[in-house]
Amino acid sequence: GALNRVRHRDGHVCGSLEEYLHAAVDDLTDWERNMPLDAPQSTKKKLEGSWQHWHQILFEYGHIFGAENAEKLRDRVRTRRRELLEDRKRQRGETLRLPEGKVWFEATREWQEVPPNGICAAGLEYRLDMQTGRNFARLAM
Repeated sequence: GALNRVRHRDGHVCGSLEEYLHAAVDDLTDWERNMPLDAPQSTKKKLEGSWQHWHQILFEYGHIFGAENAEKLRDRVRTRRRELLEDRKRQRGETLRLPEGKVWFEATREWQEVPPNGICAAGLEYRLDMQTGRNFARLAM
């Protein structure tokens, strides 16, 4: 998979778990940044699966080096991914020439609230919170 590529970085094996995690973030964010806006759902699922694997490794890193260190790295990566996601949503909306006031909803494996003005891709899983009336969606598993 995608994380196998980071085992050998610049011709050498990563020297530590932390180096591996950082190399994986670089590769996964490059993949995410360069993924075509109209990439198939299967490609998006593979990317999300690789991120899930990264989070599992980060969890183990936290057991070894402390939860605080792992949370700091998770927060930095979460912010970076959020920025990428916002940029992708904006680009997709421009490409589709969405009507004024409409925004593109970029799904991930996590349940996310769909904004009332959100336009969603076909093939997502949806759920409705009957108490609040809010809609949520994620990539179909």
